Amino acid sequence: MKHTPGPWEITPLLMARYSRIKDTRVNPAYRRRIIGPDDSEIKGGAKILMELDGYHLTDEEYNANAALIAAAPDLLEASTNLVGAIRILENLSAEGKDTDDAWSEVVSELLETQAVIAKATSKATTQNP
Repeated sequence: MKHTPGPWEITPLLMARYSRIKDTRVNPAYRRRIIGPDDSEIKGGAKILMELDGYHLTDEEYNANAALIAAAPDLLEASTNLVGAIRILENLSAEGKDTDDAWSEVVSELLETQAVIAKATSKATTQNP
């Protein structure tokens, strides 16, 4: 299964809409779209991947969820690269070969993964409705 490639972004969804619960109106401040990269087949250029209603969440939780979902492609890529570097290290070690360069690559990929995680979690605190 192939996912929509990144980067994914969070954008406000300004139209108000009625929720299914007691016909209450959902505040537009609690609505977001997660969009993918430009797609020439779609008017406006961006693929709409999902829309989020957050009327039942706190602002902090809602923004954190949106940021994490939008960061999914970057998190997947960083994790995949880290696992690949660890496998190379594991294979070299099993063969009794020098692992210095492989350790450097593991550390580099680990730092990149940590940066992606930090970016995904810090966006939640800076997201504006």
